[in-house]
Amino acid sequence: MELTIERIAMIAALAAMGGAIGVKIITIQLFRAMENSINAVYQARTEAQRALQRTLSKKNVSQRDLTKIERKKQKTRSQIRKLRGELNDYKKHESDRQKQRNAMRGKMEE
Repeated sequence: MELTIERIAMIAALAAMGGAIGVKIITIQLFRAMENSINAVYQARTEAQRALQRTLSKKNVSQRDLTKIERKKQKTRSQIRKLRGELNDYKKHESDRQKQRNAMRGKMEE
């Protein structure tokens, strides 16, 4: 068995092909690892976006509720002002009536 140039070239070609196959296998594994990393980041990003949407939704609901409460507060304040005015008017009219009654009683006693 002589090592001729053809056999050496053939062995070198087989070694080169084996090396190329090995490099392809390593490259495929690296691509898969990178793809898994990308998918993990994408899932984390998606979850973060969902959490943000939930938080924004809660914030909007809270803001809407706060606005309703503020409107009710303003309405209640205006009702209180109106009722206080009516009460003052009632007291004034009652005081005037009492004065008239007292005046009428005073005239009757004379």
